Amino acid sequence: MVIMPVIGLLLTFAAAVVQQIRLGLHPTYFNHNATYHLMQAVGIWFIFVGVKHLVRFEGENANA
Repeated sequence: MVIMPVIGLLLTFAAAVVQQIRLGLHPTYFNHNATYHLMQAVGIWFIFVGVKHLVRFEGENANA
């Protein structure tokens, strides 16, 4: 599960690149800013889930 936080960080940085180059899915309804926030939300979710699993895994190893 170590890979999930890394994917989240990479996705968050990719979202910043998407916003800077102004790449959007639709010029009116889903512009570059909305695309950035969607990608960032998914990236932060990956970070949260990955770290949650890492902390639980480390806690289980500490008790053994």
